[in-house]
Amino acid sequence: MPHLNGTRATRLLAGHGVADPIADVVMTTFDTDEYIHGALKAGARGFLYKGARPEQSVQAIQAAVNGDALIDPGVTARLLAGLADRVCRAGPAPRPG
Repeated sequence: MPHLNGTRATRLLAGHGVADPIADVVMTTFDTDEYIHGALKAGARGFLYKGARPEQSVQAIQAAVNGDALIDPGVTARLLAGLADRVCRAGPAPRPG
C-alpha cells in the first residue's frame, strides 16, 4: 500500500473510537511480534499469514464477522508464551475479597 501500512489501515477501519468498525482480518507476510501486537492493538479480529489455506481464511473471516477471532496457530502459541511470561514476571495476582 503506497500511503498506509496494514496496521494504520486497520486502526482507521476497526480501531478504538471508529464509529462503525469493520471486522478486520490481517493477512500478511510479516512475522514479527511487533507487527502482530500492532495489528491486534489496532483492532484486528484475526491474524493470518498469506500462505494460510483457503478454508482457514474463510474461518477467520467468519469468526471476525461473528465477533470472535482466529489467530494463526503459530502466532497464538507465541502470544500465549509472551502473556505467560509477563504474568509470571508480575508475580501472583491479588486474592479477591
